[in-house]
Amino acid sequence: MTPSPSALWRFIDKDDAAALTLVVDTPAGVYTRRVPQALPLAPGVEHGPAAEQAAHHAAAAWGLPDFVFRQAAHAQKGSGLRELGDCLLLAGHRGAMVQVKARTIAPKNDTAEAAWITKVATKAMSQAKGTVRQLRMMPADMVNGRERILNVDGNAYEWIAVFLLDHPGAPAGTVVTWQEIGMPGIALTRRDWDFLFDQLRSTTAVLDYLFRAAKEPPVPLGEEPVRYYEFAAADADASPAQFDTELVGPGGVAYSTPLLPQSRPGTTAPTPTS
Repeated sequence: MTPSPSALWRFIDKDDAAALTLVVDTPAGVYTRRVPQALPLAPGVEHGPAAEQAAHHAAAAWGLPDFVFRQAAHAQKGSGLRELGDCLLLAGHRGAMVQVKARTIAPKNDTAEAAWITKVATKAMSQAKGTVRQLRMMPADMVNGRERILNVDGNAYEWIAVFLLDHPGAPAGTVVTWQEIGMPGIALTRRDWDFLFDQLRSTTAVLDYLFRAAKEPPVPLGEEPVRYYEFAAADADASPAQFDTELVGPGGVAYSTPLLPQSRPGTTAPTPTS
């Protein structure tokens, strides 16, 4: 994927080092898009489970709770229990197996943190692979955000593994790698995750984006919004595909729109800069 030459993205860090503002230079003008920090964790809840809850909440609030699943019961494995993923997204014939990992102690130096992230990413991808294999061998009941139960047969879905990191400050430029697991995979921070759902407001659209991004080389943790706007600019510059106008019907009009919007639903455009 090659970004549009007419688009420029850069970070603006003012008083808040964790703040992220994207400056998007488009043919329609220069706009800013502020990406807020990840949703706050629930007070009084242990850090790890709270991060999982926050990931569920972001997907359910912006992508509808119908498509966000957790296990209805643990699957039996030998004498123990196997947890069927921290979060599942299911829409159409695609599914995302999400593994949330949280840094629950004070970060160490950048080298140590990068090593820790690689370690937990490897574990997360292995867990995702194992869960998909389990669901293909033995379908299981999963419950969505509306407390409705769906029996999930892993063979009915095309899967992607998502490593979702909750970290107070991953070292800049950290690119996560893992061993091949036999299905697409992608690494995101919780802010990346929140951004995608806030931007697209559709579980199907987020799944389509994840599969698309997973085909490209990985980007550093925290820079998924930058890649999103690179994709959006490329879509905006792409020539419309051929379309059979006879399908439109009498009086109909065919429109060509980018696959990825630069503005969020309910807004006309990003905020113009002064």
